[in-house]
Amino acid sequence: MNQLIKDVHHNSIVWGKFDCPNCKTDEPKMDCELCHGTGEYCDINSNLENIYSKLFSVLKFYKESRFARLENLNYDTDLNYINFQETFSQNLNNTFESELVELLFLSFDLIGYIVDTDPHIINFMEDESSALGIEEELTYFAIRLEDIIRDKIDRDTIFEELLLTIKRIFYICKIEGIGIKTYIRLSLLYSSRSIGW
Repeated sequence: MNQLIKDVHHNSIVWGKFDCPNCKTDEPKMDCELCHGTGEYCDINSNLENIYSKLFSVLKFYKESRFARLENLNYDTDLNYINFQETFSQNLNNTFESELVELLFLSFDLIGYIVDTDPHIINFMEDESSALGIEEELTYFAIRLEDIIRDKIDRDTIFEELLLTIKRIFYICKIEGIGIKTYIRLSLLYSSRSIGW
């Protein structure tokens, strides 16, 4: 999981998501108030708002029972041929699972940025303390995010909240039989074929 966080964050850096808006040249400005000469900048609140917005999309798809049809994906052929993108679009895209993966990737990306700028130890043992279902957990996460955005809570707390929620999501997916790791793998494969990862 640590490697996945690094890969997702690195991909965002390559595509310029964290380029400092004040330093549009190859050489970062040492006196830049945003990046302090690093060339990278992240508006953490804006990223949290994106995660918050994605949460409601995930919840909407869940309530509408828009679930992926993984049984329609033939692993022996579809993963090896060019028709994978079409099969993915028909069976996995615009589903609860694909939206949940996007939510996780947004969270991974922000965690990756925080770790890059202020190293933390990431412990990805699944959190079994939550007895909530997936809908309740995501709703609770939305409430916590609302508080974090409103109160401008410090980065360490943001890091811990994101990590805790990801752990709980993985655990809940396991007990509810949602193959989230499979969907992450398929999404990465789809992304690599779509954008050249």
